[in-house]
Amino acid sequence: MLCRSKRVLSYCLLLSLLSMLMYLPIIAEGTQKMNTLMIEKSYSGEYGSMPYRLYLPADYSAEKSYPLILFLHGAGERGNDNTAQLKNAIGQMFADPASPVYQCIVVAPQCPQDQKWVNVEAWTDCQYSIDEIPESDALKTVRGILSEVQTEYGVDLDRVYATGLSMGGYGTWDLLVRHGELFAAAIPVCGGCDTSKAALLTDIPIYTFHGLKDPTVPCTGTEAMVDAIRSLGGTKITYVPYPEMEHNVWETAFATEGLYDWLLAQKRSDRDQDLNTGESVPEETKPTDVKNLLKWLIPLGAVTIAVVAITVGTVVLRKRHKQ
Repeated sequence: MLCRSKRVLSYCLLLSLLSMLMYLPIIAEGTQKMNTLMIEKSYSGEYGSMPYRLYLPADYSAEKSYPLILFLHGAGERGNDNTAQLKNAIGQMFADPASPVYQCIVVAPQCPQDQKWVNVEAWTDCQYSIDEIPESDALKTVRGILSEVQTEYGVDLDRVYATGLSMGGYGTWDLLVRHGELFAAAIPVCGGCDTSKAALLTDIPIYTFHGLKDPTVPCTGTEAMVDAIRSLGGTKITYVPYPEMEHNVWETAFATEGLYDWLLAQKRSDRDQDLNTGESVPEETKPTDVKNLLKWLIPLGAVTIAVVAITVGTVVLRKRHKQ
């Protein structure tokens, strides 16, 4: 009986090993494809250095502007080889040759081994506070990369998006809370977040995914954020829970039909609307810079002077009439 049990256990281990070996070529093939598609780049700035990959559309022209997608990898892909960050999920974005992602600029930075996108003590800290945890040097560096890419290439600033998985899901939520004005929409996958800042996200289109049996980053953070946004009247958040899945939901999530059509339909300018009427506020009525401010102040000053002049003139005429 003992021998039979050992034999069964050996067969099970062998099958598991064979399954893993069958899956490895698929991962390798996906990584090789992304290696071919994406240019190796590096960035150095105030908060450190970071390698990153850059994809440009095949027909890229400096005379045009393109949507930009920022992809943040998970904790297992940290390092400095500028390749590991291509292993998970990003290949799904390019799996369909007809995907609109091929007409985007895609940026995939690689976090240093000893850093995190968000400096939580443990990945199970899925509801942290940005008031207690400052923005990481890694994310500050990512913003530097974005700025560099936006300067050097034709980026449509109205259509800049963020997405990430696991540790990258944390990073995506963190960027939205701290710098939501930079992004038109986002796709955070199985990450953690600061739910106390939900009011900052009610008007940002978000598509988020999480496995309900996730032991690594519990789904409670994602679900609390979704509930908080909706309770504040936010209607632009879509949540897809996977009841039977654990942490590794990204391959399924990033293969969601229509996901990238939805993403690229979002524009940051869509949020520049009058909340009372739902109508766009004309640009000439927005005193957002000195020139526009002067457009407001000069006519206002002229009207004020005219009113004062009329009032003074009336008083003088009355006095002369009485005399």
